[in-house]
Amino acid sequence: MRQNMAYVFLVFGLLAVSSVRCDHKRLASTLCSLAIRIDCANDYLQEADETLCATNGHTYVNLCFFSKDKCTQPDLNIKHFGACQTTTATTSTTRGTATTSTSPPTTLAKSQPPTPPTATTTSTAKSPTTTLDEYEILRRVFCAPESQVNCALFAQAPYCGSDFKIYNNECEFVRAQCSLDIKAQDMTYCTSHGRAKHGHHRRRRM
Repeated sequence: MRQNMAYVFLVFGLLAVSSVRCDHKRLASTLCSLAIRIDCANDYLQEADETLCATNGHTYVNLCFFSKDKCTQPDLNIKHFGACQTTTATTSTTRGTATTSTSPPTTLAKSQPPTPPTATTTSTAKSPTTTLDEYEILRRVFCAPESQVNCALFAQAPYCGSDFKIYNNECEFVRAQCSLDIKAQDMTYCTSHGRAKHGHHRRRRM
């Protein structure tokens, strides 16, 4: 099942890396190792147009392709949603980016009208209504029901959650966070008082 419309309202924002909390930075690193395994062209679907213009001048067709480059380029950010004003709508099958062109774009996002010759991109682009940090964008990509990431491929390293469950590795724990409001705890939290449970869970449909 595709992501529900609630996801649409979460993607409209700028990436504010400087505001990411320390725990989110650590999880963002884990999510990067997970996101790199996702086939953005086939295993990631979105209900709305996620076309965005990044600060490197490339147009990305969705957040999945953008997150892959973000993981290897920490300074990369979202400039605005909608195609870059100086790129075409032709996308690459390997990176999901548009090819650079000196001519005006032939296709723009529906929410962004063509820029008049005398105006600049910054004066016409709509301001986002929500700010997403690096962790949140990666989490949305990883938590999409269509993202086929096999946590069994990751080394076993028990992880304790605030739900008293012990997960086989951080991959399984992060995936559980897609549907559960849980936090990481010291292993003694799970093993004390005989309350530990094995961390199998069903992913919530979005």
